[in-house]
Amino acid sequence: MLSGFRKLADYQNGKFTLLMPYEPNRTKHYGVYLIVFGSGYSFYVGVSSNLRKRVQQHYWGMKGKYHCLPLVQKAFNKYNSFGIYALNESNDTAYEDDFIRILRPPLNTDYVSDKKLKYNELKAASEKLGVSLSSLLEENRTVRFVEDRQVNNFIALIKQGGELYSASSIAEARDVLDKLESVK
Repeated sequence: MLSGFRKLADYQNGKFTLLMPYEPNRTKHYGVYLIVFGSGYSFYVGVSSNLRKRVQQHYWGMKGKYHCLPLVQKAFNKYNSFGIYALNESNDTAYEDDFIRILRPPLNTDYVSDKKLKYNELKAASEKLGVSLSSLLEENRTVRFVEDRQVNNFIALIKQGGELYSASSIAEARDVLDKLESVK
């Protein structure tokens, strides 16, 4: 599910790699980002007006064991690896709340505002994630972000109820989700 997003940074085997070009600190680079830890079940969604600076702040906070978000620090301590991805980059404000509502990240504890989601934004997010729109809104689902580091292939694990389904392509994941929807 991560193949459609630009990777901003990576931390593996004690090595931090920043994959963003240099930008002066005063450069505005708005965006919503996703931090994915270890197995992919632990993730956090954030927003920043300076993505490069914020990505570095996350790294230094976690590495120094003083991250401002205790759940993020706990996930780093547990997995000791993470990737950071851009969910939405723009020169305007990016709507973190929309992605929090859609993805329900387990490491976000803040309340989401009452701003209504727009259909076009939801549809665009579902297409970028490679899943059907209705699957994003399903209450009994679990999201896991997985990246195959050796060949960068797509892998998706879909859990509904007590059943676990896997897919090795976006098309296959859509087929699985469509089949699950038709069973309802």
